Amino acid sequence: MHTMKAIIVDLLDNQPYSEESVFLQQRMKQRTYAKNQWLFYQGEDAHYSYLLKSGIVLLDKYSEDNDTHFYDVASPNTFFPLTQLWTDHPYPFDAKALSDVEVWQWRQEDMYDFMQEFPAYWLNLFRDLADLQSYQEQRLQIQMEATAIQKIKYTLDYLFQLFGKKTSKGEQVPYRLTITDLAALSGVTRTTASKVMQQLNDSHDIQYKNKYLSR
Repeated sequence: MHTMKAIIVDLLDNQPYSEESVFLQQRMKQRTYAKNQWLFYQGEDAHYSYLLKSGIVLLDKYSEDNDTHFYDVASPNTFFPLTQLWTDHPYPFDAKALSDVEVWQWRQEDMYDFMQEFPAYWLNLFRDLADLQSYQEQRLQIQMEATAIQKIKYTLDYLFQLFGKKTSKGEQVPYRLTITDLAALSGVTRTTASKVMQQLNDSHDIQYKNKYLSR
């Protein structure tokens, strides 16, 4: 069974004249954001959902006392926020562009109207929600139990898994990421991230040059 996000992308890219695609094109808007621009902030009214077309977006959720953070990254063809589609709750996290990004944006009620108009896709959406729940539980366990070094290594593996491009010398993440970005994604301090990245660079496990990751 295909995921809902894969279906939406296929409809927009490969079936532009289908009934479903026409519906989506009438409701969705394409927008671009520059690196370091905020898409929305945690606690704001959640009027829109986003489908990332290109680039990388940092998702940062923090507790009310600002003591606990949960970090994640949105990759191309990712919906966010997905769990807010059916509620009146505000945005559950901040969303910040870590590169120039392009998104499809649509109102919450448009997604609901689409599902009402084409109910055959409900099962696909439920699968997305189940996969998201499982993934978030895994990420939370890592952030709660892993050491700082393990967190950074997990983040690097995850970035290569999502964005890695084969080159003549190996593999590269084609986005410039600062130490501050890597620290935020890993849930560690900038000082810790800098020390670990230097260790990994010296051991040749990772190459970090001009803010690009390669291995």
